[in-house]
Amino acid sequence: MERRMSNRILGISVGHWVCGAAALLLANSHTAQAGTLLRGERLEMARVGSSHLQKPTAPAPAKGKKKPAAAKKDPKAAAAAQASAAAGESNAARANAQAAADAVKNAMSELRRLEDDLVEAHSEDSPLGQAKAKFEKLQEERARAVELLLAAPEYQSALARLGGTGERDPEDVAKLRERMIDRNEVVVSISADLKLAREEFQSLRKKALEEDAGWKAAVENVASLRKEQSAAEADARKALTQKFRAQDIVEQAARQARIAALIKQQQALAKKQAEAA
Repeated sequence: MERRMSNRILGISVGHWVCGAAALLLANSHTAQAGTLLRGERLEMARVGSSHLQKPTAPAPAKGKKKPAAAKKDPKAAAAAQASAAAGESNAARANAQAAADAVKNAMSELRRLEDDLVEAHSEDSPLGQAKAKFEKLQEERARAVELLLAAPEYQSALARLGGTGERDPEDVAKLRERMIDRNEVVVSISADLKLAREEFQSLRKKALEEDAGWKAAVENVASLRKEQSAAEADARKALTQKFRAQDIVEQAARQARIAALIKQQQALAKKQAEAA
């Protein structure tokens, strides 16, 4: 009976050993299989990763169809070019306006010389000649009468009451002179005659000039040049306004460029700080 018990115990131990060995073999088999799968997955991941890291090769462009790269526009440079063009147009318009003004000035000088020549062409015995002589004579008489009045003691005493030579107010001196002239009977009488003589002379002069074809052409030329001057001055004002507007655009573009540079600098600093963290 003891022998049967020992054999049974021995059979159970052998059975346990066989089961343990089988379990160990099965575990090793699963471990090897898992290791094989893990290595396969790692190889697959490495293959996929390398394919993602690899830059795709761009297809070669067809011959004759290559597109030039579009140049990036610089707002600041474009604004500067526009301002330069506007400044050039403004300078040209201003030069044209000055040339037109000079043309009017020269034409007026020519017209005055022509008028003087036309008046001088009339003899002293002609109505225009006699009116001119009378007008000039009365001008001289009035000038002498005023000179005598201002040298009289009455005027000098009134002038002294205004203070010393360097202390007198020019406006007060002019008012005193005007009052003395208006109160002097001789000067007032000559001035009245001079006014009538001037009106007669100007009337005859105007009639003589209007009868001359050359004078009419000269007057029309002056009128035409004045119109051109007005148009040139209007163009100059318009060009100057455009110049100022272009300068404002340049300043605005410069401000925007400074802001963009500051933003870029802040972004670079933030990225550097993030990388350091």
